[in-house]
Amino acid sequence: MENELQVRRLKTGDFLKIAGMIGQMSTDVIRNMTATTTEYQAGILFLSSALKQCEKEIKELLADLVGKKPEEFAEMPFDVPIQILDAVAEQEDMQKVFLQLKGLMKKFFPKS
Repeated sequence: MENELQVRRLKTGDFLKIAGMIGQMSTDVIRNMTATTTEYQAGILFLSSALKQCEKEIKELLADLVGKKPEEFAEMPFDVPIQILDAVAEQEDMQKVFLQLKGLMKKFFPKS
């Protein structure tokens, strides 16, 4: 892409949107996983479920992250969603966020 893509940082509202999308997808992903599912396969299941169940919400969020309307976003180059996700991963310490979430889940749902 000729111009550098400007991706804004995630906000609390984005977190809530993403959490809602994950909630919509989780049942579908869990239903299709087996004991032998690899991380890569789980990622593919997650992505396909996300696109099947939350396509509109994903397009709206990605468009908003780069200051575009969903219609404008739909006309952007094919690799723009990957560029956006890559920029978000670099801006935010995603590993730290997921580790914090994991710790929080352990507090809410301790093993008996």
